[in-house]
Amino acid sequence: MQQFQLTIKDFDIDYDSRIGKGQYGEVFSCKCKKIPNLELCAKILQHNPNLKEYQESEIQISEIVSQNKDNPNLVKIYLAKKEGDQLIIIMEKCESNLQKLWEQKKQFSDYEIEEFLVQFLNGYEILYRNKIIHRDIKPENILIKYENGKPIYKLADFGIGKTYKSNDYVIQRVGTPAYAAPETNQLLNDEELQTRFLNFKKVENAKSSIDIFPVGVILYQMVFGSFPYNNKGQLTQDHIKKFFQSIKNNPIILPESQSQISGIIQQILVYYPENRMTFQYLYQIFEQLNQRVRVQDPFQQIQQTPNFKQPSNFVAQKQFNSSSFPQQTQFQQQKFITPQPKPLPNQFVTPSIQIQINPFQTIKQHIQYILNDYSGLLNDTISNTLSQFYNFNGAQFSSKDLVGLFKFFKFQIDKLNSYESKTLTFIYSILISIQNPNQNQVVITDDQTTRETIRTIWKYFIDNKLL
Repeated sequence: MQQFQLTIKDFDIDYDSRIGKGQYGEVFSCKCKKIPNLELCAKILQHNPNLKEYQESEIQISEIVSQNKDNPNLVKIYLAKKEGDQLIIIMEKCESNLQKLWEQKKQFSDYEIEEFLVQFLNGYEILYRNKIIHRDIKPENILIKYENGKPIYKLADFGIGKTYKSNDYVIQRVGTPAYAAPETNQLLNDEELQTRFLNFKKVENAKSSIDIFPVGVILYQMVFGSFPYNNKGQLTQDHIKKFFQSIKNNPIILPESQSQISGIIQQILVYYPENRMTFQYLYQIFEQLNQRVRVQDPFQQIQQTPNFKQPSNFVAQKQFNSSSFPQQTQFQQQKFITPQPKPLPNQFVTPSIQIQINPFQTIKQHIQYILNDYSGLLNDTISNTLSQFYNFNGAQFSSKDLVGLFKFFKFQIDKLNSYESKTLTFIYSILISIQNPNQNQVVITDDQTTRETIRTIWKYFIDNKLL
């Protein structure tokens, strides 16, 4: 049988050995002349005038990725170039992907999820640093190679990726609908969302909020074994649309779980990008945890990690230590993992953390936390009162209702120093909303500053007999 082979530089592409085929290209086996044992494959895309922007961008991003072969969590790319009417990308050949692994396992332990997250963040750091948004993060595009039986996750397939610029105000609806963020999802046409995203894009690295949303979907799959769309069979567009509508005004309601990852999922799967957990914050969580935990052998040493189970606003978790989490919950023992990410670039770390929150959503999230975690301790009157606030479907609470809520909790100014971050954020959100019910964004910094602000507002309200 005649063999069809294309030679480019040091690589021989075997056209008789096709590995896979997609909508716009094919993948073939490939060999390196200089290193015959190197397992490679070649992705070949036919030039398409309608996809010129995407194809040129994929080559540019692939060239950046090829310069970071020392990063084990990005697919290694050895060549990316245009050859005649074809675009050719030669990369390492992997054994599997996260989609296949998820179909086999469905649910993962916290240990396995944390290992995936640390590896994923280590790979994504290269994109973040180079202002690249992937725009199609999903399990199929996270490849796996096994080393001594351990999965090494590698971010791949930059076909619709884009390097963003500060003056780029075009919003493209791209990506896989089951994973794409609301602001770029092809199934949605929300003018308010687009306007808010355009304003939010002016913030440094804001566009990466597009990429963190699908990470939340993947984490949901790994924890609960299904999509977050409440489908009981075939996943349809209607399921996805209904899910987005449900989280537009209310925090996502998660199934019962002992997983410590639940809190992260809740903070990522947020409709408006400016209220969504950022990559910067997620990096800081794992950076701070890695500074505390040094595991030589995960089976010999067990460390305590904070419990992410509680549905809390991520602003309350600025410092990754015990004082940042509900005092009522005992930390669960959990083995942390290797490999650890490389030291993060300066772009990720700020001297003091300033995070924007939506007071309305913060209030509802805290009420949900109380209803979920203290349901057996609440009498019917308290439970019904809180449920009325939680089930409120409007855009904002009235000042009168918020004053009633504030009094309902019997806040004591002399005990302010004993309140932990979550409670401080909740009180601050109520007070700031009484002052201005239409305020959609406020900035939270450290706990001490929040306490001082609460004292100032409280004194003003008391002096003017508003409470």
